[in-house]
Amino acid sequence: MEKERLISILDEMPVAFLVLNENEELLYMNRSTLEVLKKSEAEIFGSPFSSLLSFDTEEDSGTFKTAIKQMLPGDEYETRILFDSGKRRLTGTLNLKKAVIERVPYYLGRIEDITTRLAYEKVLSEGIERIQKHSIETEEALTIIRNQNKELTRYKRMLLEELRIATVIQKTIMPHTFPGIPFGEFYGKTKQVHNLGGDYYDYLKFGEEKYGFFIADVSGHGVSAALITTMLKAHLAHLIKTESSPDSILSGLNILFSRILEGTGVFITAANIILDFRTGEMTYASAGHHAVFFYLTGQWTPIQEADISPVLGLDGKSKYKIGKGTLKAEDALLLFTDGIIEARNPNSKFWGQANLINTLYSNRSLPAEKLVKKCFQAVQEFCGGNDQNDDRTIFYIKKK
Repeated sequence: MEKERLISILDEMPVAFLVLNENEELLYMNRSTLEVLKKSEAEIFGSPFSSLLSFDTEEDSGTFKTAIKQMLPGDEYETRILFDSGKRRLTGTLNLKKAVIERVPYYLGRIEDITTRLAYEKVLSEGIERIQKHSIETEEALTIIRNQNKELTRYKRMLLEELRIATVIQKTIMPHTFPGIPFGEFYGKTKQVHNLGGDYYDYLKFGEEKYGFFIADVSGHGVSAALITTMLKAHLAHLIKTESSPDSILSGLNILFSRILEGTGVFITAANIILDFRTGEMTYASAGHHAVFFYLTGQWTPIQEADISPVLGLDGKSKYKIGKGTLKAEDALLLFTDGIIEARNPNSKFWGQANLINTLYSNRSLPAEKLVKKCFQAVQEFCGGNDQNDDRTIFYIKKK
Protein backbone atom coordinates (compact mmCIF):
# COMPACT_ATOMS: atom_id res chain seq x y z
CA MET A 1 0.00 0.00 0.00
CA GLU A 2 2.81 2.40 0.91
CA LYS A 3 4.66 1.49 -2.32
CA GLU A 4 1.54 2.25 -4.39
CA ARG A 5 1.08 5.54 -2.56
CA LEU A 6 4.71 6.55 -3.18
CA ILE A 7 4.43 5.66 -6.88
CA SER A 8 1.21 7.69 -7.09
CA ILE A 9 2.99 10.71 -5.58
CA LEU A 10 5.95 10.36 -7.96
CA ASP A 11 3.56 10.09 -10.94
CA GLU A 12 2.10 13.50 -10.07
CA MET A 13 5.47 15.22 -9.63
CA PRO A 14 6.28 17.92 -12.22
CA VAL A 15 9.88 16.65 -12.35
CA ALA A 16 10.72 13.70 -14.61
CA PHE A 17 11.92 10.68 -12.55
CA LEU A 18 13.07 7.33 -13.94
CA VAL A 19 14.88 4.08 -12.98
CA LEU A 20 17.18 2.11 -15.32
CA ASN A 21 18.86 -1.28 -15.00
CA GLU A 22 22.46 -2.00 -16.01
CA ASN A 23 21.33 -2.77 -19.59
CA GLU A 24 19.91 0.77 -19.96
CA GLU A 25 16.39 -0.67 -19.88
CA LEU A 26 13.74 1.56 -18.33
CA LEU A 27 12.18 -0.09 -15.25
CA TYR A 28 10.07 2.85 -14.08
CA MET A 29 9.17 6.34 -15.22
CA ASN A 30 6.60 8.85 -14.05
CA ARG A 31 4.20 10.77 -16.26
CA SER A 32 6.51 13.76 -16.56
CA THR A 33 9.17 11.50 -18.13
CA LEU A 34 6.66 10.27 -20.71
CA GLU A 35 5.83 13.90 -21.61
CA VAL A 36 9.52 14.77 -21.96
CA LEU A 37 10.40 11.85 -24.25
CA LYS A 38 7.33 12.34 -26.49
CA LYS A 39 7.19 8.62 -27.28
CA SER A 40 4.70 5.86 -26.59
CA GLU A 41 5.26 3.38 -23.77
CA ALA A 42 5.68 0.62 -26.39
CA GLU A 43 8.62 2.53 -27.93
CA ILE A 44 10.20 3.28 -24.56
CA PHE A 45 10.11 0.05 -22.58
CA GLY A 46 12.53 -2.59 -23.85
CA SER A 47 14.72 -0.13 -25.77
CA PRO A 48 18.18 1.03 -24.64
CA PHE A 49 17.55 4.34 -22.92
CA SER A 50 20.34 6.14 -24.83
CA SER A 51 18.52 5.37 -28.10
CA LEU A 52 15.52 7.39 -26.88
CA LEU A 53 17.53 10.56 -26.27
CA SER A 54 18.84 13.35 -28.46
CA PHE A 55 22.24 14.47 -27.19
CA ASP A 56 23.80 17.89 -27.62
CA THR A 57 26.68 16.30 -29.57
CA GLU A 58 27.66 12.83 -30.85
CA GLU A 59 30.50 12.94 -28.36
CA ASP A 60 27.99 13.28 -25.50
CA SER A 61 26.16 10.16 -26.75
CA GLY A 62 29.33 8.07 -26.67
CA THR A 63 30.38 9.46 -23.31
CA PHE A 64 26.96 8.57 -21.84
CA LYS A 65 27.23 4.90 -22.79
CA THR A 66 30.79 4.67 -21.44
CA ALA A 67 29.88 6.45 -18.20
CA ILE A 68 26.99 4.08 -17.50
CA LYS A 69 29.34 1.09 -17.64
CA GLN A 70 32.04 2.70 -15.50
CA MET A 71 29.87 4.18 -12.73
CA LEU A 72 30.36 2.90 -9.19
CA PRO A 73 27.68 2.84 -6.47
CA GLY A 74 27.06 6.38 -5.29
CA ASP A 75 28.52 7.94 -8.47
CA GLU A 76 26.57 10.63 -10.27
CA TYR A 77 26.67 11.50 -13.98
CA GLU A 78 25.10 14.46 -15.72
CA THR A 79 24.83 15.28 -19.42
CA ARG A 80 22.90 17.73 -21.57
CA ILE A 81 20.08 16.43 -23.80
CA LEU A 82 17.58 17.87 -26.29
CA PHE A 83 13.86 17.12 -26.46
CA ASP A 84 10.73 18.47 -28.16
CA SER A 85 7.72 20.13 -26.54
CA GLY A 86 5.12 21.06 -29.15
CA LYS A 87 6.82 23.38 -31.63
CA ARG A 88 9.69 24.21 -29.29
CA ARG A 89 13.09 22.53 -29.08
CA LEU A 90 14.06 22.37 -25.42
CA THR A 91 17.36 21.81 -23.62
CA GLY A 92 17.60 19.68 -20.50
CA THR A 93 19.98 17.90 -18.20
CA LEU A 94 19.89 14.18 -17.45
CA ASN A 95 21.24 13.34 -13.99
CA LEU A 96 21.89 9.69 -13.06
CA LYS A 97 22.99 8.22 -9.74
CA LYS A 98 23.98 4.59 -9.34
CA ALA A 99 22.66 2.64 -6.36
CA VAL A 100 23.06 -1.04 -5.54
CA ILE A 101 20.15 -2.57 -3.66
CA GLU A 102 20.34 -6.20 -2.61
CA ARG A 103 23.32 -6.64 -5.01
CA VAL A 104 21.30 -5.41 -8.00
CA PRO A 105 22.55 -2.17 -9.66
CA TYR A 106 20.04 0.54 -10.50
CA TYR A 107 20.38 3.99 -12.03
CA LEU A 108 18.10 6.64 -10.53
CA GLY A 109 17.53 9.42 -13.03
CA ARG A 110 16.08 12.92 -13.15
CA ILE A 111 15.47 15.02 -16.26
CA GLU A 112 15.33 18.77 -15.74
CA ASP A 113 14.29 21.36 -18.33
CA ILE A 114 16.97 24.07 -18.24
CA THR A 115 15.72 25.97 -21.29
CA THR A 116 14.28 28.76 -19.16
CA ARG A 117 17.42 29.04 -17.07
CA LEU A 118 19.62 29.20 -20.17
CA ALA A 119 17.31 31.83 -21.62
CA TYR A 120 17.63 33.90 -18.46
CA GLU A 121 21.41 33.57 -18.55
CA LYS A 122 21.40 34.60 -22.19
CA VAL A 123 19.19 37.61 -21.42
CA LEU A 124 21.54 38.69 -18.64
CA SER A 125 24.60 38.22 -20.84
CA GLU A 126 23.09 40.16 -23.71
CA GLY A 127 22.03 42.95 -21.37
CA ILE A 128 25.56 43.35 -20.02
CA GLU A 129 27.03 43.32 -23.55
CA ARG A 130 24.63 46.06 -24.67
CA ILE A 131 25.57 48.21 -21.70
CA GLN A 132 29.30 47.79 -22.36
CA LYS A 133 29.02 48.26 -26.14
CA HIS A 134 26.67 51.20 -26.38
CA SER A 135 27.25 52.97 -23.06
CA ILE A 136 23.53 53.45 -22.64
CA GLU A 137 22.12 55.93 -20.16
CA THR A 138 21.85 54.91 -16.51
CA GLU A 139 18.06 54.92 -16.46
CA GLU A 140 17.88 52.69 -19.54
CA ALA A 141 20.34 50.25 -17.92
CA LEU A 142 18.24 50.18 -14.74
CA THR A 143 15.14 49.46 -16.81
CA ILE A 144 16.82 46.44 -18.40
CA ILE A 145 17.97 45.18 -15.00
CA ARG A 146 14.48 45.61 -13.54
CA ASN A 147 13.00 43.56 -16.37
CA GLN A 148 15.61 40.87 -15.87
CA ASN A 149 14.89 40.84 -12.14
CA LYS A 150 11.24 40.23 -12.93
CA GLU A 151 12.24 37.17 -14.92
CA LEU A 152 14.49 35.94 -12.12
CA THR A 153 11.71 36.51 -9.61
CA ARG A 154 9.38 34.39 -11.72
CA TYR A 155 12.02 31.65 -11.87
CA LYS A 156 12.42 31.84 -8.09
CA ARG A 157 8.67 31.37 -7.70
CA MET A 158 8.91 28.23 -9.81
CA LEU A 159 11.64 26.84 -7.55
CA LEU A 160 9.65 27.72 -4.42
CA GLU A 161 6.63 25.89 -5.83
CA GLU A 162 8.73 22.75 -6.37
CA LEU A 163 9.99 23.10 -2.79
CA ARG A 164 6.41 23.41 -1.55
CA ILE A 165 5.44 20.19 -3.33
CA ALA A 166 8.45 18.38 -1.83
CA THR A 167 7.45 19.67 1.63
CA VAL A 168 3.91 18.34 1.20
CA ILE A 169 5.30 14.94 0.17
CA GLN A 170 7.55 14.71 3.22
CA LYS A 171 4.69 15.60 5.56
CA THR A 172 2.63 12.72 4.16
CA ILE A 173 5.23 10.11 5.17
CA MET A 174 4.90 10.86 8.91
CA PRO A 175 1.76 10.14 10.96
CA HIS A 176 -0.57 13.00 11.87
CA THR A 177 -3.30 10.94 13.52
CA PHE A 178 -2.81 8.22 16.13
CA PRO A 179 -5.14 5.30 16.94
CA GLY A 180 -6.93 4.98 20.25
CA ILE A 181 -6.07 1.68 21.95
CA PRO A 182 -7.43 0.15 25.19
CA PHE A 183 -4.12 -0.37 26.98
CA GLY A 184 -2.15 2.73 26.10
CA GLU A 185 -1.67 5.89 24.03
CA PHE A 186 1.05 7.52 21.92
CA TYR A 187 1.67 10.77 20.08
CA GLY A 188 4.47 12.25 17.98
CA LYS A 189 5.32 15.69 16.65
CA THR A 190 8.14 17.18 14.56
CA LYS A 191 9.20 20.71 13.66
CA GLN A 192 11.73 21.14 10.86
CA VAL A 193 14.33 23.91 10.91
CA HIS A 194 13.59 24.49 7.20
CA ASN A 195 10.63 23.42 5.08
CA LEU A 196 12.37 20.08 4.57
CA GLY A 197 14.38 18.19 7.17
CA GLY A 198 16.07 14.98 8.24
CA ASP A 199 13.98 13.98 11.28
CA TYR A 200 11.59 11.04 10.83
CA TYR A 201 9.29 9.11 13.14
CA ASP A 202 6.58 6.50 12.64
CA TYR A 203 4.62 3.74 14.35
CA LEU A 204 4.28 0.19 13.00
CA LYS A 205 1.54 -2.28 13.86
CA PHE A 206 2.65 -5.85 14.54
CA GLY A 207 -0.56 -7.15 16.15
CA GLU A 208 -3.80 -6.19 17.86
CA GLU A 209 -2.03 -4.47 20.78
CA LYS A 210 1.59 -4.78 19.60
CA TYR A 211 3.22 -1.73 18.04
CA GLY A 212 6.65 -0.69 16.89
CA PHE A 213 7.93 2.87 17.40
CA PHE A 214 10.71 4.22 15.20
CA ILE A 215 12.62 7.50 15.22
CA ALA A 216 15.56 8.62 13.05
CA ASP A 217 17.75 11.67 12.48
CA VAL A 218 19.54 12.01 9.12
CA SER A 219 22.72 14.09 9.25
CA GLY A 220 22.29 17.45 7.55
CA HIS A 221 19.15 19.34 6.56
CA GLY A 222 17.17 20.30 3.49
CA VAL A 223 16.28 18.40 0.34
CA SER A 224 18.90 15.62 0.54
CA ALA A 225 18.04 14.74 4.16
CA ALA A 226 14.31 14.81 3.34
CA LEU A 227 14.85 12.45 0.39
CA ILE A 228 16.60 9.96 2.68
CA THR A 229 13.68 10.05 5.17
CA THR A 230 11.36 9.12 2.28
CA MET A 231 13.61 6.17 1.44
CA LEU A 232 13.69 5.22 5.14
CA LYS A 233 9.93 4.87 5.24
CA ALA A 234 9.86 2.74 2.09
CA HIS A 235 12.62 0.37 3.27
CA LEU A 236 11.15 0.17 6.79
CA ALA A 237 7.75 -0.86 5.41
CA HIS A 238 9.47 -3.57 3.35
CA LEU A 239 11.63 -4.89 6.22
CA ILE A 240 8.83 -5.39 8.75
CA LYS A 241 7.25 -7.93 6.41
CA THR A 242 10.07 -10.34 7.28
CA GLU A 243 11.69 -8.89 10.44
CA SER A 244 9.99 -8.42 13.80
CA SER A 245 12.78 -7.56 16.26
CA PRO A 246 14.29 -4.06 16.72
CA ASP A 247 17.89 -5.20 16.23
CA SER A 248 17.22 -7.11 13.00
CA ILE A 249 15.24 -4.17 11.60
CA LEU A 250 18.13 -1.81 12.31
CA SER A 251 20.60 -4.29 10.80
CA GLY A 252 18.54 -4.54 7.64
CA LEU A 253 18.33 -0.77 7.30
CA ASN A 254 22.07 -0.45 7.93
CA ILE A 255 22.96 -2.90 5.16
CA LEU A 256 20.74 -1.05 2.67
CA PHE A 257 21.84 2.47 3.56
CA SER A 258 25.52 1.58 3.75
CA ARG A 259 25.23 0.86 0.03
CA ILE A 260 23.02 3.83 -0.81
CA LEU A 261 25.03 6.40 1.17
CA GLU A 262 28.48 5.02 0.35
CA GLY A 263 30.97 7.85 -0.22
CA THR A 264 28.53 10.61 0.77
CA GLY A 265 29.57 11.00 4.42
CA VAL A 266 25.86 11.01 5.35
CA PHE A 267 24.70 8.80 8.22
CA ILE A 268 21.54 8.13 10.22
CA THR A 269 20.93 7.73 13.95
CA ALA A 270 17.85 5.74 14.92
CA ALA A 271 16.02 4.04 17.79
CA ASN A 272 13.42 1.30 17.53
CA ILE A 273 11.03 -0.06 20.19
CA ILE A 274 8.46 -2.85 19.93
CA LEU A 275 5.87 -2.85 22.73
CA ASP A 276 2.95 -5.14 23.54
CA PHE A 277 0.53 -2.77 25.29
CA ARG A 278 -1.51 -5.65 26.71
CA THR A 279 1.36 -7.42 28.50
CA GLY A 280 3.80 -4.50 28.79
CA GLU A 281 6.62 -6.57 27.31
CA MET A 282 9.00 -4.59 25.12
CA THR A 283 12.22 -4.90 23.16
CA TYR A 284 14.38 -2.04 21.95
CA ALA A 285 17.56 -1.26 20.01
CA SER A 286 19.49 1.88 19.13
CA ALA A 287 21.75 2.96 16.25
CA GLY A 288 23.84 5.79 17.66
CA HIS A 289 20.71 7.65 18.77
CA HIS A 290 20.11 9.56 22.00
CA ALA A 291 19.12 7.43 24.95
CA VAL A 292 15.52 6.21 25.10
CA PHE A 293 13.86 7.65 28.24
CA PHE A 294 11.72 5.39 30.40
CA TYR A 295 9.30 6.55 33.10
CA LEU A 296 9.46 3.74 35.62
CA THR A 297 8.68 3.71 39.35
CA GLY A 298 7.99 7.43 39.42
CA GLN A 299 11.07 8.79 37.63
CA TRP A 300 12.45 9.35 34.12
CA THR A 301 15.62 7.40 33.36
CA PRO A 302 17.74 7.04 30.19
CA ILE A 303 18.21 3.33 29.47
CA GLN A 304 20.50 3.11 26.47
CA GLU A 305 23.27 5.58 25.62
CA ALA A 306 24.07 6.46 22.00
CA ASP A 307 27.79 5.82 22.23
CA ILE A 308 27.36 2.04 22.67
CA SER A 309 25.74 1.47 19.26
CA PRO A 310 26.91 2.27 15.69
CA VAL A 311 24.97 4.62 13.42
CA LEU A 312 23.28 3.50 10.19
CA GLY A 313 24.90 3.93 6.80
CA LEU A 314 28.63 3.87 7.54
CA ASP A 315 29.50 0.20 8.00
CA GLY A 316 27.24 -2.49 6.55
CA LYS A 317 28.69 -5.09 8.94
CA SER A 318 27.65 -3.28 12.14
CA LYS A 319 25.62 -5.25 14.68
CA TYR A 320 22.96 -3.96 17.07
CA LYS A 321 22.18 -5.14 20.60
CA ILE A 322 18.65 -5.80 21.75
CA GLY A 323 17.33 -4.75 25.15
CA LYS A 324 14.25 -6.05 26.96
CA GLY A 325 11.96 -4.72 29.65
CA THR A 326 8.42 -4.63 30.97
CA LEU A 327 6.14 -1.62 31.35
CA LYS A 328 3.46 -1.48 34.03
CA ALA A 329 0.39 0.75 34.08
CA GLU A 330 1.31 4.48 33.87
CA ASP A 331 4.88 3.70 32.76
CA ALA A 332 5.99 5.57 29.65
CA LEU A 333 8.67 5.87 26.95
CA LEU A 334 10.10 8.91 25.21
CA LEU A 335 11.96 9.06 21.90
CA PHE A 336 13.43 12.38 20.74
CA THR A 337 16.06 13.90 18.42
CA ASP A 338 18.99 16.07 19.49
CA GLY A 339 17.27 19.24 18.24
CA ILE A 340 15.19 19.12 21.45
CA ILE A 341 17.92 19.01 24.10
CA GLU A 342 20.43 21.02 22.04
CA ALA A 343 18.09 23.97 21.52
CA ARG A 344 19.87 27.17 22.67
CA ASN A 345 18.66 30.34 24.33
CA PRO A 346 20.06 33.83 23.48
CA ASN A 347 22.96 33.14 25.91
CA SER A 348 23.92 29.99 23.92
CA LYS A 349 22.88 27.71 26.81
CA PHE A 350 21.44 24.29 25.91
CA TRP A 351 17.93 23.36 27.04
CA GLY A 352 19.37 19.96 28.02
CA GLN A 353 18.09 16.67 29.39
CA ALA A 354 17.41 18.11 32.85
CA ASN A 355 14.86 20.61 31.51
CA LEU A 356 13.30 17.90 29.35
CA ILE A 357 12.90 15.55 32.34
CA ASN A 358 11.50 18.34 34.55
CA THR A 359 8.94 19.25 31.89
CA LEU A 360 7.92 15.61 31.47
CA TYR A 361 7.60 15.05 35.22
CA SER A 362 5.62 18.21 35.96
CA ASN A 363 3.16 17.40 33.14
CA ARG A 364 3.01 13.60 33.65
CA SER A 365 -0.77 13.62 34.23
CA LEU A 366 -1.53 15.13 30.80
CA PRO A 367 -2.68 13.03 27.83
CA ALA A 368 0.05 12.14 25.33
CA GLU A 369 -0.78 14.84 22.78
CA LYS A 370 -0.93 17.65 25.34
CA LEU A 371 2.28 16.51 27.03
CA VAL A 372 4.24 16.50 23.75
CA LYS A 373 2.94 19.95 22.80
CA LYS A 374 3.84 21.19 26.30
CA CYS A 375 7.44 20.06 25.71
CA PHE A 376 7.62 21.94 22.40
CA GLN A 377 6.18 25.03 24.08
CA ALA A 378 8.75 24.82 26.89
CA VAL A 379 11.62 24.56 24.36
CA GLN A 380 10.33 27.57 22.42
CA GLU A 381 9.97 29.67 25.57
CA PHE A 382 13.50 28.74 26.63
CA CYS A 383 14.95 29.73 23.24
CA GLY A 384 13.26 33.14 23.29
CA GLY A 385 14.08 34.97 20.07
CA ASN A 386 16.82 32.55 19.06
CA ASP A 387 16.38 30.97 15.62
CA GLN A 388 15.83 27.20 15.49
CA ASN A 389 19.07 25.58 14.29
CA ASP A 390 18.06 21.91 14.11
CA ASP A 391 15.00 19.74 13.45
CA ARG A 392 13.04 18.82 16.60
CA THR A 393 11.03 15.63 17.14
CA ILE A 394 9.37 13.97 20.17
CA PHE A 395 7.55 10.60 20.26
CA TYR A 396 5.76 9.77 23.56
CA ILE A 397 4.33 6.32 24.41
CA LYS A 398 2.41 5.45 27.59
CA LYS A 399 0.91 2.22 28.93
CA LYS A 400 -2.41 2.46 30.73
